[in-house]
Amino acid sequence: MTGMTYTEYQRVSGDDRELSASQKTVAERIKETFVTEKNEEWVHPGRVDIPGYLVDAELLKTYPQLAYFLYDRDLDIEFCERAEARFAGPVGKWANRLILPIWDDRGIIVTFQARDVIGDAKMKYLNPSGRPMGDWLYWADWKMGGDPLYLVEGIFDVWRMDRYAVCSFGKKLTKRQRTLLIRENPKELIIAWDADAYNVALETGRELANVLTKVGIARLPEGQDPDSLGREKVEELEVVWL
Repeated sequence: MTGMTYTEYQRVSGDDRELSASQKTVAERIKETFVTEKNEEWVHPGRVDIPGYLVDAELLKTYPQLAYFLYDRDLDIEFCERAEARFAGPVGKWANRLILPIWDDRGIIVTFQARDVIGDAKMKYLNPSGRPMGDWLYWADWKMGGDPLYLVEGIFDVWRMDRYAVCSFGKKLTKRQRTLLIRENPKELIIAWDADAYNVALETGRELANVLTKVGIARLPEGQDPDSLGREKVEELEVVWL
């Protein structure tokens, strides 16, 4: 009569007797039959082996295709060395890809992105199976830093911003990435995703503003990202504080 299911009645009344089939609502029977709820805790995947050779000046002499890629993007060889970037050579599964290690907050390399450097591959980025990027955030060193801290989309955006940015590997945050950000609790967080993701950034920012000290959104010019603009120009952008 009140619209209360038997389960709700049990919760309110404290009656914990097992339900008979006739006492269950149709919705409860469907859920029990067809839906399996998973409340498993997230498990750390452990260290992953990284393919390829560490990028240094000698490696660029051997593989000019990598040298051209870094030059065209104005990427610094010293930063490649600091980020422990690797190159897999011209053959194999990771052929002609710049390997970008991703580590956790203890400095353990847990996955990687492999970026095609010659433009021939169907997939610009690859990552090892079973190692979802949404489990992690990426920053310039394995320890996050910077005030304010910029949340950007890609690894090269982080490289251009140096120690002042962390990337989400796309235009959204997973539940675990939100957890990692909340745990770091930066004094100021500024979301600087591409212009076409401004509304998504607003929605994400409003959610984070409930749990972080200070959250803002930077509107980037159409067709630009932190990698193309550079840190100084990104820092000059107007920020909408939420």
